[in-house]
Amino acid sequence: MDKFISIREYFLDQNKDMYKKRTRTNFIIQLLSILSTTIIIFILFWDAFRGVILIGSVVAYINSITNVKDSFKKIFALAHELHQDSLHAKDILEVLKLPVQNEDKSKKILKHFHTIRFENVSFKYQNTSKYALYNFNFSFKKGKNYIIAGKNGSGKSTLTKLILGFYLNYDGRILVDEQDLKEFEIKSYRSCLSAVFQDFTMHQLSLNETVGLGRLEKMDDFEKIKIALELANVDFVDNLPDKYNQQLGTWFESSHQLSGGEWQKLSIARAFFRDNASLVVLDEPSSALDPLSEQAVINSFRKLSKNKIGLFITHRLKNIKFNGDIIFLENGKIIEYGTHEDLLAQGEEYAKMYHAESVPPK
Repeated sequence: MDKFISIREYFLDQNKDMYKKRTRTNFIIQLLSILSTTIIIFILFWDAFRGVILIGSVVAYINSITNVKDSFKKIFALAHELHQDSLHAKDILEVLKLPVQNEDKSKKILKHFHTIRFENVSFKYQNTSKYALYNFNFSFKKGKNYIIAGKNGSGKSTLTKLILGFYLNYDGRILVDEQDLKEFEIKSYRSCLSAVFQDFTMHQLSLNETVGLGRLEKMDDFEKIKIALELANVDFVDNLPDKYNQQLGTWFESSHQLSGGEWQKLSIARAFFRDNASLVVLDEPSSALDPLSEQAVINSFRKLSKNKIGLFITHRLKNIKFNGDIIFLENGKIIEYGTHEDLLAQGEEYAKMYHAESVPPK
């Protein structure tokens, strides 16, 4: 993540320098253009005044000058675009040359796990003083579903990123089967996870390949792909010209573009395809789904998370439609924990937020 941040900062600095140079160059060229045009027009009118050239010729010369200026502007803009594209191409090549993060053979390999326990975990993002998660203690256990809820900025997304191993620069300890997460090879840990995010990727691949990315070693297992598509309630395959082999996206001639909801269903199918995961995370997967498809996905999630750790991150409390322990966060801390019925009975922040969502807008 630190490497990504440094690359991003480098890109931003390069863009700033490029636009500064472009502004300076454009200003100088415009100034020279105005001065030279003014001088030429003055000479033309002076010659016309002296009778050296006709007024009609002056008009023709001015039109020619205008055309030359416009052509010069287009050439300058094209040169800038070529320069900008070359910089991006150079940056892409630099990224591709970065060393691959190889497995650390000195660390343990993880194939599956039963518990994840947070022990006094605190985390704050770079260049901020406020903790996104503070002194967090909780144990996630196999065979249980957990619903992470809370207002915006309460720490839901941060908790998810830490569980998924996106950040390792936290304070405290995250224990996987009572062993420190940092003792495991991170790739082996991530291979035990399956997740669907709000911001899903629209892969420019065939439908089969798009789902198969969930578990590369099983990408050719067509039957498993079909099962994953059924679990995710993907009901549009028969409408595609090439069915399961249909090229998706917009990059190729034979491509077929899907709607946002259809893309999201495929991202959910990709998560279902990784059926060997010990932890299943759904981060508000129903944001682009209709109510019937949303309920079907939640039912499938219930099946998928059986005998696993199930984590459902919701930003809308109306989505709490299945049994599970609710972890209600505020300012990076757990302020309420229990079932939906228990928390409603307590009448605290969870109940207030739930009832506020239930009141129809006037």
